[in-house]
Amino acid sequence: MKFLLVPLLCLVTLGIYGQSGETQEAYVYRHYATQEYHQQLKEQFPHLKNRYARVDLMARSEASKITPTEFTIPIVVHIIHGPQRQPPTRKQVAQQLAMLNQDFAREREIHHRADTAKSLNYRDRSSKMELSFCFPRKDTSGAELQEVPIYYHTSDSKVFPVGNHMKFSARGGATAWNPDSFLNIWIVDLARNEAGFAQMPGGPKSTDGIVIDFDFFGGTTDNYPYDRGKTLTHLVGSYLGLYELWSEYNRCADDGVADTPIHNDPNRNSSRFRHVSTCDGHPIEMTMNYMDNTVDRKLYMFTLGQKRRIHAMLQENGPRHSLTLNPSLCWSTPQKTQIADILDRETQPAKPFDVLIYPNPVEDRMTLELRSEQNREVDLVVYDDLGRILFQQEALQIQGFHQIPIATESWSPGIYRLVIKGQDRPYQTTFVKVNR
Repeated sequence: MKFLLVPLLCLVTLGIYGQSGETQEAYVYRHYATQEYHQQLKEQFPHLKNRYARVDLMARSEASKITPTEFTIPIVVHIIHGPQRQPPTRKQVAQQLAMLNQDFAREREIHHRADTAKSLNYRDRSSKMELSFCFPRKDTSGAELQEVPIYYHTSDSKVFPVGNHMKFSARGGATAWNPDSFLNIWIVDLARNEAGFAQMPGGPKSTDGIVIDFDFFGGTTDNYPYDRGKTLTHLVGSYLGLYELWSEYNRCADDGVADTPIHNDPNRNSSRFRHVSTCDGHPIEMTMNYMDNTVDRKLYMFTLGQKRRIHAMLQENGPRHSLTLNPSLCWSTPQKTQIADILDRETQPAKPFDVLIYPNPVEDRMTLELRSEQNREVDLVVYDDLGRILFQQEALQIQGFHQIPIATESWSPGIYRLVIKGQDRPYQTTFVKVNR
């Protein structure tokens, strides 16, 4: 992994202004390359400057008039890896899609330690985005797919620079499916410490989509503290027309959304204290917003203004409208049907004894079955995607057949993680919670 470790010394000061460095913990720094890529395109294709300006003008004028309606956007995933890279499994790709859906469906979120947004008077600005994402059922010709479009490609290019090489087969990458109808996502090894970049609305059709680095994709403990899938959520926001809350080329530039504050820099962490921008007016920064860059566990909201800007892009005169024209391309219930199907088909990792969760997806109740020929003492823990413990049972004696009923009616829809700890290496698996 090519993470840049930020020295502890850099984090000692509890600052009021500037980049957030409020905690005294060492962590890795995620850097987005969307603004760099956006600048590249404008320099390579000067006519795009006027097109981007027209897109911004449309979004600003139309956003306040928008009455958002629910849209579902189909996703195609291209995984490009060298011989030494272990790519994500289909199961991990499905889990990332579920995390993305959960983030865009989230209306209110209470921080696992403190409701930071509420304490800063930002919680009331949080909004469910009325967007979901799915794997398509049909290809570009309209033919039924036999499996979900997650494609693996081997390449001699071990590392790709910020640019478009990974988007063309002739350059060692993978050519996009029709970007008018599909959101194309390329998972690759990026140079330096880049987490990924998105092409914002109005760019060239042939290169449209999102590029994300392996080390920032999905949610595993290997990429802590960016282990909850928020990198893709941020990049999808950019792809759908949201500017990041800071500007690298025009410091303190407005992001075009009225209910987000102007940040002078990306935040690397956050705290429950007020973090004040050095920009004019010294607004309190919205460190919990997905379009900032705090660690994943502290990102949990879009605003109503961001929602309206995105939906302006998806309306009839918007540059992303074509993504909404083929609803039949998608499975009707992407989290319940499509993702569960992929999870069921994946090979389960080695485990110390037989483990069965049913039903899966879970609605109001679930049953956990454990079978072991030997007497074992284990601890059971169920975590949500914020790392909160929703169920725990310690020192459980297992021998033979054991059933554990668990009530889940109060849990939110999404992906949950079951961890079984004992004398062996901890066993982990996931299950999906859906509404009835």
